[in-house]
Amino acid sequence: MAFIEDYLSRSHWRIKENANFNYSYSGLLSFVANSYLMEYHLKVMPHEVAEAHKYGDIHVHNLESGGLIPYCHGGSLLSLIKKGIRSPTIVSRPAKHFSAIVDHIANYFLISQNEFSGAQAFSDFDTLVAPFVAFDHLSYREVKQNLQKLVYNLNFTSRQSFQSPFTNLTFNLGCPRALRDAHAIIGGVEVEDTYSSFQDEIEMINEAMAEIYMERDGSGRPFTFPIPTVNLTKSFPWDSEGAEKIFEADSKVGSYYFMNYLGSGIEENTVRSMCCRLLIDTTQLAPPGGLFLAQEGTGSLGVVTINLPRIGYLAKDDADFFERLDAMIDLAKRYLIWKADRISKSLEAGLLPFAREYGFCPDSYFRTIGILGLNECCINFLGQPLSKAVSFGEKILLHIRERLKEAQAETGKPFNLEQTPAEGSSYRLALLDRKAYPGIFTQGSEEAPYYTSVLIPTLEEISLAERLRIEERLLPLFTGGTVFRIHLGEALDPRAAKKLIRRIAENYRIPYIDLGAVLSVCVNDGSMVYGVVNKCGICGSPTEIYARVVGYYRPTFKWNPGKQREFLDRRYYLPSEVVNIS
Repeated sequence: MAFIEDYLSRSHWRIKENANFNYSYSGLLSFVANSYLMEYHLKVMPHEVAEAHKYGDIHVHNLESGGLIPYCHGGSLLSLIKKGIRSPTIVSRPAKHFSAIVDHIANYFLISQNEFSGAQAFSDFDTLVAPFVAFDHLSYREVKQNLQKLVYNLNFTSRQSFQSPFTNLTFNLGCPRALRDAHAIIGGVEVEDTYSSFQDEIEMINEAMAEIYMERDGSGRPFTFPIPTVNLTKSFPWDSEGAEKIFEADSKVGSYYFMNYLGSGIEENTVRSMCCRLLIDTTQLAPPGGLFLAQEGTGSLGVVTINLPRIGYLAKDDADFFERLDAMIDLAKRYLIWKADRISKSLEAGLLPFAREYGFCPDSYFRTIGILGLNECCINFLGQPLSKAVSFGEKILLHIRERLKEAQAETGKPFNLEQTPAEGSSYRLALLDRKAYPGIFTQGSEEAPYYTSVLIPTLEEISLAERLRIEERLLPLFTGGTVFRIHLGEALDPRAAKKLIRRIAENYRIPYIDLGAVLSVCVNDGSMVYGVVNKCGICGSPTEIYARVVGYYRPTFKWNPGKQREFLDRRYYLPSEVVNIS
């Protein structure tokens, strides 16, 4: 009964733990069921891990999964094109038309979301669906109409808690090396043309998607999903019409992420963008032939985040610090090994029928250890922020990397290190620390404390160039996922946005980049302005303010207290501060 009353009275902070949740009857059902699953999960996991989570030494993510299903999933779009939709109740043959493959993609995500607690992703979207456009002889209007249908379907609240599925699509604006000589597949069979033959259709798809993001939905709100990632490779067509549209959309509504294969040193085709931050390095997998395209999919089985600020506060010296850190790594490793075994048993027992149909193999998925609060850790341990203690930050990350290499050698299974997005855990762990250790440093206030889930806090007064120099030393040390986000207070000109992204990509070892917009949308007439504006300048009605809560756009009134405070603390870069970086 208590869980029901907590939800109906909106008295529990977990109702806003995830800004994608919507208060509803579906939300009530999920809250009650998830509360019992969380209790069950804590009861059956290793006792020491459960105690460390309850106490706040670590944060075990997705407790509501019961430890029975994986976290996030990168599906094989090529496999879907070859096989069609094969669900336990109905089978659809491989798509022969563009309208069909668009429906298959939406339905794949809608079904798969039931068996994964996190994000769903498809790579090479534009490259792989372009042949359908050509074979159907579609006009631009027809392509856009079908893609509009896809975007709307992926934003409708079809998931538990009345939320949208968390989806990501990756765009190449061309044909990656791995697909250049591969014959396109239509209706499940190879055709004579290769994927490199459809550049015009690829351009059309990218132009249409960018226009859809700019046009927003019927009420003027920006689309949250699918989150688009653009691969920046040596062959990226910076001056094409598709690229121009992408940077126009990014300057207006901040939709895109950019995966950097230019200055980052990362080899093209080795990394897959999974969600708002998680990146999967496929070179750590060992499939037959060693190519990602031979894999049915990869992703992460689970995530455990280590509370670094607490370690920094409690540690007496370097030796004590790393001894405490090792103890938390050991707990995280123990849990992730346990969870992998649980998921394998779920698969064998038939709990994951759709994933099984598409070749889900737990051994190809990562066991993810994340960190948060590296900046607050340095303040608590050294009395200096991360910007003044970069070498110590490097030392921590390198130490964790070595421990994960040992774990891989010991188990034969892949592990990775993530810069955790920490939408809920950044607030929960700071709240627990404030209560347990009154002298500890957190960001925020007593009622709404938080730890930073980025490296340099968004409130710190630091130039973009200096932040780039610092974070390019640290971000490449993560093996699981990072982001370099530039919060903008005013819209950039599209040409300036392209110039900025290109300069960062070509000159810095930053793996993953985005320009974070703040959009104020009138609740009455749907008009939108860039920046924080509380009242509509046209009709005087209140606005909803949209920003990236972590990696996706949601209205700020839906955020948890810690993230709402972090939003108030954010410092925004002005166009004049970012256009001339070298």
